[in-house]
Amino acid sequence: MLTLIESLRGRTTIFYSTHILDDVQRVSDAVAILTGGRVVAHGRIDDLLATPMSAWTVRLNGDTGALHRRVAEEPWVADIVNRPRGSSQLWTVRVTDDDAAGEQLLPLLVASDECDVVEYHPSERTLEDAYLDIVGANHVA
Repeated sequence: MLTLIESLRGRTTIFYSTHILDDVQRVSDAVAILTGGRVVAHGRIDDLLATPMSAWTVRLNGDTGALHRRVAEEPWVADIVNRPRGSSQLWTVRVTDDDAAGEQLLPLLVASDECDVVEYHPSERTLEDAYLDIVGANHVA
């Protein structure tokens, strides 16, 4: 189905409903985000993905509670979105100072004895990130 939708991109308008935001981002130019039966955002995906804030993706194994508190206390950390992924925790660490994060985040993470860093890199913003920003991470089941 996605191949068909993608092949028609730019030639027609297709309305479809899904919760698989990676698929939406792959085949769509524009999107409407609904929550509670109401449209809370709509527009071109590129516009929804535009953000002035940088972010880093971190995947950790182990007990992340104390580390989460330490990282969140840093003055250059705006917030941390935590998405459990199997036995790992996948964090999106949004930062207000990319230079400080680039210098200080990894040393802070690897200094932890409670967990292991298994992934670390600058984030590419996804439609899921935009959705969480718009709807709020606390409203996601």
